Amino acid sequence: MEFFLWARRPYYRLKDALVARRQLRATGERIRELAEHKLFVTITSPAQAAVPELLDLAAGYGFRTMDLATMTVPKANAQLVALYADHVRRNRDLLLVHVPSGMAVTDGLPESVRRVLLMPSRKRYFKQLRRTLAAAELDLEMKQYDTLAADEELYPIILNETEPPRELFSTLIYKLECLNRLEQLRMQEYPETAADYQCFVLWGHGLAFRRELIELVGREFELVASAERGIADIKRFTREMYIEEVLRIGHHILKKNEHLARAPRRAVLLLVRSRPGIRTFDCQGHGRDKAVCTSFDQHFKQIIRDKYNPRLSSGERTEYHVIHAADTPFQVDNILRMFELKPLIEWLDHE
Repeated sequence: MEFFLWARRPYYRLKDALVARRQLRATGERIRELAEHKLFVTITSPAQAAVPELLDLAAGYGFRTMDLATMTVPKANAQLVALYADHVRRNRDLLLVHVPSGMAVTDGLPESVRRVLLMPSRKRYFKQLRRTLAAAELDLEMKQYDTLAADEELYPIILNETEPPRELFSTLIYKLECLNRLEQLRMQEYPETAADYQCFVLWGHGLAFRRELIELVGREFELVASAERGIADIKRFTREMYIEEVLRIGHHILKKNEHLARAPRRAVLLLVRSRPGIRTFDCQGHGRDKAVCTSFDQHFKQIIRDKYNPRLSSGERTEYHVIHAADTPFQVDNILRMFELKPLIEWLDHE
């Protein structure tokens, strides 16, 4: 057995090298597309996070980069404003600026600036610093970490430093791409009737109960359209499905959907319209936390999960969800695009 594993090592090394090469090529292609948007990106982090490595990678891909870590706050503020003015005046392609924690120098910049927060996990960061810092310095650094974590809502994009720098940089590029696409979706104006539409996606273990689930959905909603597609890349598919959540809690989204990698690589989309009238329901709570739903649509989705999600040996339902739902117009539009269907506005035009 050991000889077999030893003999297979060159194969796995070659396979890893080919995968890495494809990822590099894909990252380069995304950066070329992002360059058309002339992005000005600031990245803020605790003092000991791996920002220098990200700046080096960005520079290698054609970004202009600037690190304000060694400047005083007034100088950094003036430098940042000047950089942005030059960026706009010269119509520059891509600029990535490191703004260390404790420097509130991004407040005066417009919303078009992409603000990114790089946050290692607290436990991992503490272990990293404990090896090199004295107790007093460690305490100060962790207080600064907690202060930065308390301001997470100020950053549209959050990176969780659990990946090697090259993969982390690829994730940053992907999230910048997602934010651009999300803003384009949000610019679409919808009539009030768009709120009557939502999407259900059957996937994972739910595919084994496809007919039953479609019948259940059809009892409560008007089925407008359906589509099915394969999933070549589970990670990419999940990120695209959760286009909002992935910007801030991408690591959590991927973790909670790992079960999809062990299920058939397919998904079924159901575009539905709510039936007229007020729906009444009695929700006693769902799942391990007994979460109480505030709408019939949420309650309906959880009823399906209660019945069809795989169960633990104790009989408790797992969180390996058989159904996903999107209920805002731009979320619905995003999923329609993923299944290569026409946008929501065109379904409304045919009412």
